[in-house]
Amino acid sequence: MELRINQYLVTNIEIPLSKVIGLTAKWEVNEHGCLRLKGEIPYEAALKSPNQLFLKSPIELKMNWQGEEKVLFNGLVKNYEITFEGRSAQICVEGITATWKLDIERKKRSFQDTEMTYADISKEIAVKQGANLIITCGNSMKILKPLIQYMETDWEFVKRIASHLGKSVISDLLTGKPAFWLGMRQGIEIPIFFKNSYEMMIELESSQQSYIVKSKEVYQIGDKTVFQGKTLVIYKRIIEFDRGEMLFTYTLSEESAIRQNVIYNEDLTGRELYGIVEQVVGENVAVQLEIDGDEKNGAYLYPWRPETGNMMYAMPEKGSPVLLTMPSYDEREAVVKVCLHRDGAESNYGKHYQNRIMQTSDSAKIKLYPCILEMSKKENKLVLEDEAGIYIGSGKKIEIEAKEKVRLKAERIDLKASDEIKGIIG
Repeated sequence: MELRINQYLVTNIEIPLSKVIGLTAKWEVNEHGCLRLKGEIPYEAALKSPNQLFLKSPIELKMNWQGEEKVLFNGLVKNYEITFEGRSAQICVEGITATWKLDIERKKRSFQDTEMTYADISKEIAVKQGANLIITCGNSMKILKPLIQYMETDWEFVKRIASHLGKSVISDLLTGKPAFWLGMRQGIEIPIFFKNSYEMMIELESSQQSYIVKSKEVYQIGDKTVFQGKTLVIYKRIIEFDRGEMLFTYTLSEESAIRQNVIYNEDLTGRELYGIVEQVVGENVAVQLEIDGDEKNGAYLYPWRPETGNMMYAMPEKGSPVLLTMPSYDEREAVVKVCLHRDGAESNYGKHYQNRIMQTSDSAKIKLYPCILEMSKKENKLVLEDEAGIYIGSGKKIEIEAKEKVRLKAERIDLKASDEIKGIIG
């Protein structure tokens, strides 16, 4: 359904709007393009609109300017909310670019072929997602060491890849399809559209100097202009429509200053990934990681650094189950430290290799699960569980002794005894 907002603006949306009151749209590097539209909807239509009816439906905003039609936003409806007041209804619609489709499912996989470039990995991800990709950096830069996508969406991982090059990713908001740039979009040369009216901003951490300019002209991220002898690039655009007025706010900087610091996956710190040794060369081993399934992702030789140190150890054999350990948030520092016993590896690790159980001959036991820590010996048990809280149990007496105060704080505390409960002070 096409709705004319004013003499310049038109929106195409399946929601039966009767009027657009206001809107804002934001487009910047490393983020999905987004649109927030507020309008009126016929009362009867609002009553007949189930909450989920228009989710993921297309939404487009176009502008006719100086005889040319320009797309300002083309994406999907991410969310909307209808409010009623008497016999009238208003709706607030949130739109997002189709790159959102790359930001839904979290995945685990490795890229161990060190001959791949950063562009190669981005292409592989885009092809599997059915997304279009324009590459402006990373074509000749090899990854050198394996990269691991761990519980990250494709969008998060591609942003992390780009940050290794000091670059960003840019979502496409013109086609309505999942498409993005790896690196800065190659825009056009535009005339200087500000001279005396602008704000200057300096970031303390990076010392990046940016110019913030308000204009009625339509430009895109990546468009360039020259000001005071500097070539400035647009890297952020905000559109505002209020009370019939349309205004664009642009943020520009020199491209060399629009540098992205390296992004790390903090969840990798201390992580151990289960795998099978495929090859042994000297004191290094190639590992087929479980997260990759049957897909072969190269044969990178990880250093073997056993927990016992280098005084006395044996190299794992081909076919041995091992753990690839991440000592930090940078997976490029990964080493193989643990070789598991073949018989117990599948039961203790396998698909649930994070669920560890250690038991001694005298029935002392420690369970280490992602959400539970349990320590027990015979009738005594201590359980720390994320959802349930803390449980302390014993078949004998439990004593709490302290030199200072003992404090128990909760919404409810129950003390139960079959004979008596005594409190001793002093």
